Amino acid sequence: MNKVKRSAPMGAEECGGAAEGYSWTQTEWEIDVKVNLEGYAGGKEGVVVNVGKRKLEVAYKIADGVDKVVLDGKLWGEVVVSECGWSVEGGELWVMLRKKKETNGRGHWAYVVDDGHRIDVEKFGPVIEELQYEGE
Repeated sequence: MNKVKRSAPMGAEECGGAAEGYSWTQTEWEIDVKVNLEGYAGGKEGVVVNVGKRKLEVAYKIADGVDKVVLDGKLWGEVVVSECGWSVEGGELWVMLRKKKETNGRGHWAYVVDDGHRIDVEKFGPVIEELQYEGE
């Protein structure tokens, strides 16, 4: 059987977006969220990242000891919690989410959490599946 090759995937930056306090990109299997830790008090213990199969919470302490909640809500799709992680690097918090199912085209995530900030996935075109021709 011959397989039809799909065109080159769009770059992760083309498949993401930005909202107040964070930006995000995605590939077929991952969501990467970048949070600018403006006013961050410092120390990893001042960061809260809770990842559930369908939920994400991201917050950090600012200098006056108040928690600044950046993301808190239901995820667009499911993630593999054991394969997600986060790190603080140079004033930025990076959160990596591993999608449970591969996505492409219009099947990509339209948002990270349902907070009203969405991207238009229609511009990515139809979901591309690998086609197989019988008898070849």
